[in-house]
Amino acid sequence: MDKKNIILLGIVTILIAAPIFFYQWQSGQDLNAENGNEEQLLENGTKEWSLQDDYTNHETGGGIIIKNKLVDLSFFVDENWTINGIAPSEEVYFIRLLSPDAEIKDAFLLVDGCEINVDVVRNEVAFLNLKTVISSVLEDPEGYKNREISEEVIEISRRKALKTSINSNDVEGDANGIVYINIPTKEDKVILFAMHFTSNSRKNCMQEFDEFLGRVTIE
Repeated sequence: MDKKNIILLGIVTILIAAPIFFYQWQSGQDLNAENGNEEQLLENGTKEWSLQDDYTNHETGGGIIIKNKLVDLSFFVDENWTINGIAPSEEVYFIRLLSPDAEIKDAFLLVDGCEINVDVVRNEVAFLNLKTVISSVLEDPEGYKNREISEEVIEISRRKALKTSINSNDVEGDANGIVYINIPTKEDKVILFAMHFTSNSRKNCMQEFDEFLGRVTIE
């Protein structure tokens, strides 16, 4: 299996995982295959989520500005959206944003509207692997597009980020679509924004996501 296919396999693994475990970059990524060290590096990867105390909310005109001090991140949430802090355990925390028309089934399944998840994770392996993938996509943009998913490098707040899109029409049994934005920041930290949308809300949700990302600031 060549480097591109190994990286793609790792990305697919991320996309089909549960939302709170987006950062399984070590599952199949080819960080250092030429030296035969990738398995050892993957096994040594550890994750630390940025927890609730790292976030603060600030009311402003028309909404809320949320800041994360760990990575000097701030983003704006429209006043019509619902903000939930999700803590499945003492070690895991992420923010869930729901559009006014969002409907949720069984606590986590989006059945209508738009959902944005925000995670910040400290993980050296994830950080290095993400930078490797970004470099590979920049070298061969067309090579990272296929039926199931597409990869491209974009800029968020003057930083390179990996955008991963699932084509819901091509993913068997998946009625919804997902777009992930992974951003390597300082040291060994990674920011993730994930937009979930239903098949009938794709256009509106992607417009909302673009506006949301346009107001993200990373110092």
